[in-house]
Amino acid sequence: MKTPYRFLLAGLIAVPALLAQSPAPTPAAAAPPTAAPAPAPVVDPFVRSESEMTDEEREASRPRFVSICFESFSVDLADAAALQRTGMDDAKLYKEFIDRVAKGEAVQEQFSIVRARSGERATLESISELIYPTGYEHGNGPKPVQPQKLGVPTPDTSPLATPTPHPVAAAPADPAAPLVAPEEDSSGRFAPPLGTSYETRNVGTTIEIEPTIGANNQIIDLRFAPDTVTYAGRSKWSKGPSETEMPTFESQRVTTALTLRDRQPMLVGTPSRPPVSVIDPNSAKRVWFSFITPTVVAP
Repeated sequence: MKTPYRFLLAGLIAVPALLAQSPAPTPAAAAPPTAAPAPAPVVDPFVRSESEMTDEEREASRPRFVSICFESFSVDLADAAALQRTGMDDAKLYKEFIDRVAKGEAVQEQFSIVRARSGERATLESISELIYPTGYEHGNGPKPVQPQKLGVPTPDTSPLATPTPHPVAAAPADPAAPLVAPEEDSSGRFAPPLGTSYETRNVGTTIEIEPTIGANNQIIDLRFAPDTVTYAGRSKWSKGPSETEMPTFESQRVTTALTLRDRQPMLVGTPSRPPVSVIDPNSAKRVWFSFITPTVVAP
């Protein structure tokens, strides 16, 4: 009966030794962390995505800008009055001028194109800057003192001459008269006045537009200001030693606000040359008709 217990005791002693000799179990690899799901995008229920739009709606939602074509034609005074009495609308009147230019019965005077985004202002300039004096002052002043050579100065024993003042005539009341009395130079002639202040005038064509596109991209509200300035020579002011010359300009200007339809020409006005124009002696018998044609353009 003692034998079974002896074997059981030997087995209990051998188990720890076997456990010490067996390799340690390898730990299982850690599972990668699960990424947090991305938040769902916020969708505005009042805004339709481009994929949900029809072709017409997608085309209407594209940005737009406006192209303005400005043209002027001139005809004789009698022809202008006859055209006005026909009662043609602006589109037919514009076509009539195009036909007359082709036949040599009218003259195309201006052609300009300027573009702008809706609601913004744009300016087109085709100009040259003319600078001219507006204030004058005589150029003669005290003579500069000549530097003396080093050494002992030689005394001047000549008697002092009694200076004879020049008669100074009162300058006429004229804004272009010199600011001081003119002085006679060594040759006995009066020196011309010199400019002391200046202004600049743009000579040429300046066009300012501010379009706003309305319903269905077909209606355009437009602020429009074309200005044409022509240099017409110089005019003399005052007389004698105070005589000066000032530039003369001729201006043709329109400032207006209109409501237009896309691609439909409209008559802006008749900014003709002044009746006493130096550039065109026949200006009193000639009338200019100015048209604008708007075009809504998608980039």
